[in-house]
Amino acid sequence: MKLKGSIVCERKQYLYKGKKDERSYLVNKGIGKAAKGKLLLNSNEALLLLDLYGVESECFPKTDFSNYIVYRDLHQKGFTFGERKGEKLLVKSYETSPLDLRGRLDVVSADKFFIAVKGDDLYSSHWFGQKGTYKRGDGNLYLLDLFEATYLKERGLLNGKIPNLSKEDEEKYEVFKEWCDNGFVVKTGFKFGGDFRIYAAGAKPGKVQHSKHILHVLPSTYLSSVEEWSRAVRVCHAVKKTYVLALPSTGAKPLPFDFTVAKNNVKYAVKVLNQAQPISAELLEGLLNSALDKGLILLLAIVDREASITYYKTEKLSLGESKWSYYEVEWLKLK
Repeated sequence: MKLKGSIVCERKQYLYKGKKDERSYLVNKGIGKAAKGKLLLNSNEALLLLDLYGVESECFPKTDFSNYIVYRDLHQKGFTFGERKGEKLLVKSYETSPLDLRGRLDVVSADKFFIAVKGDDLYSSHWFGQKGTYKRGDGNLYLLDLFEATYLKERGLLNGKIPNLSKEDEEKYEVFKEWCDNGFVVKTGFKFGGDFRIYAAGAKPGKVQHSKHILHVLPSTYLSSVEEWSRAVRVCHAVKKTYVLALPSTGAKPLPFDFTVAKNNVKYAVKVLNQAQPISAELLEGLLNSALDKGLILLLAIVDREASITYYKTEKLSLGESKWSYYEVEWLKLK
C-alpha cells in the first residue's frame, strides 16, 4: 500500500496521521499502536516509515541507530514484536562419566609453563600431557602443562614440587577441573580462539578424532570488546566446533533487553550491541539470567561499521551442580 499520510511530533511522541485504512494496514504489519483514532509510533517505527515507506515527517526520529538497524532487519524478516514470556526452556546436557584415573608420576624438572615427569604413561591411557613430539610421537620427553600437573597433584597422582597457578589462571583451572572430573578430555584451545578444546570421555592421542567443543572461560573480571569476543566465536564456528561459554555464577542482576520477538513459535530476547562496545562477564550473565527467567532464548545482535548484523543464539548447558554457568553460543543466520 502506498502511504499518503505523514509523521508528526507531539509532546515527545510520534504520530502517524493518515486515513483509517492506512492506519489499519500498519497495525496489521505490527507497526504502531492504535489509540483514539491516532496511530502512536515509537522512534524505531517512525524511522522505519521514513526509511522504508517514504513517509514524510516533520521531524527526524531520535533513536540509537544500531538499535534501529536490528529492528528494521527483524521487521523485514517477519518477526513480531511485543512483551511476551515463553515456556520454561529445556537445559541441554552432555553425556558425562566420572573419571577413573590411576597411576603415579614423579616430577623430574619444571619451569613456569611445563613440568617434565616420569612414571606411568597417563598420556597413552588418558591423554594427560604430551609425550614426545606433538602428533609424531617420537621421543620420550613427557611434559604436563600446569593445569594438568595441578589436577594430578590434587588427586594424589603426582609427586614433587610444581609452580603455583597464577591468580589469572585459578578460575580457568576450576573449569578445567570440573570438565575433567566429568570424564572429558580437556586440551588447550589456543589454536581455535578459546581456552580449552573438549573431547568425549575415552579419547586418546593418535586416533583420528576431532574435538567437538571449544570452551571459552570468562573470569568474573573479564572485560573485552564485542569485536574481540565475536571473533573468538566466529573462529570456532569456522572450524565446525561448538563454542561453549563458561561464566562464573556471581548472581548478577537481570538486565533489560532491547526487544522481545517471535517467529514460527520461537521466542527471543534481543540485545543489541555494536562492534565497538565493551562486553563483560557481568553483562552476559545478567542478560542470560533475564532470558532464562522469562523462558526466552537470548539473541545477541552485533552491528558492525557497515551496518551489517551478526546474530548469536545462546542455549544453557548443564554439568550438574556448579558455581559456573555454561552456554552453547551459535552463530545464527536468520532468515
